[in-house]
Formats: sequence, structure tokens, C-alpha cells
Amino acid sequence: MNIELKQFKDLGYVDQLHVAVNVSNETKSQFGAEQKIVPIEPGDVFAKDIGLVALKNNVFIGYVAASKPDHDSFFAKVGSLVVPQKFQGSGVGKMLISSVTSKVVEQDFVPFAFCNQKSQSCFAETGYMEALPEELPPEFQSPFGNQPMIYPRMKLCYILKEPLQDAIDLSVESR
Repeated sequence: MNIELKQFKDLGYVDQLHVAVNVSNETKSQFGAEQKIVPIEPGDVFAKDIGLVALKNNVFIGYVAASKPDHDSFFAKVGSLVVPQKFQGSGVGKMLISSVTSKVVEQDFVPFAFCNQKSQSCFAETGYMEALPEELPPEFQSPFGNQPMIYPRMKLCYILKEPLQDAIDLSVESR
């Protein structure tokens, strides 16, 4: 599949408007307690800090965004994942999540997401893990109680724990 990823901000205004309307229409068509998707208005798409668009032969096939919910935080919320039904299962969602996560990490932020049942496997396959309640600030809550996922907290913990473990082992041996 020949897919091109573009930054939303790099598209011309008419193309941005087209993408924003597509994203809005897709989220509104899937809205409901069963899907646990928050409808997105076209203006919300323009407000995201990072937006990536997947195109195949210049046809919209997916979108994902990231934004910093709080300017004093080191977290960035990845979400607004939209892949039209006919392109789901093709790897577009994973490609978008992986790419936007890389951009967030490059900016020294910790990505997190709230996943419904459909998106949770895409996030897990790109390195996200279920977050513990204390790993995200209380103001970061899902309106539907979706599963919080965080990237890559386990790796960061291992990096910090290994030297501490060695220090603990040395202090125990010296006694």
C-alpha cells in the first residue's frame, strides 16, 4: 500500500479544511457509548499541536493528532485517531500512531492516550501500555472511562531501577 503521511499544518488551507471535515464526519458517525469516541469539530482539528494525515493517491485514509492538554505538563495526549471503515485493518492506524508518537517523543513529551476497544490494540502494538491511575495527572480523564495507555513508561522505569537495584545489591553485600 503506497501511503503518504503529511503534517496537517503543511497542507494548503483547502486541503486542511477537507481533512478537518472528514475527521469531523468520521467521529460523528462513530459517536456513541458503544464506540466511546468523542466527536471532533473541524475547528478542533486546526487546534491540535501536531496533526498527521494519511493519504493514498491524494485520498484521505486517516488522521491522528497530539496536543499538550496543559502547557506546564510534560505529557502530550495522542488521539483523534480516525481511519475510515474501508481502510481499517490495513495498518494505517498503527502507522499514524507510531509516527505521531515519534514526533511527541522528539519534543521530550510523554505520550498518552485514552483508548476504546477498537483502538487499544493499535496503541499496544506501537509500544503503549496500560497506564496505572497514578501515572497520569487527575485532570487527564476520559469522558467515557476509556482505558488510559502510556508510552513507554516501562522502559523508563527499567532504566531508573537497574542502577538503583545495583546500588541496593552492593549495600546489602557490604553489610
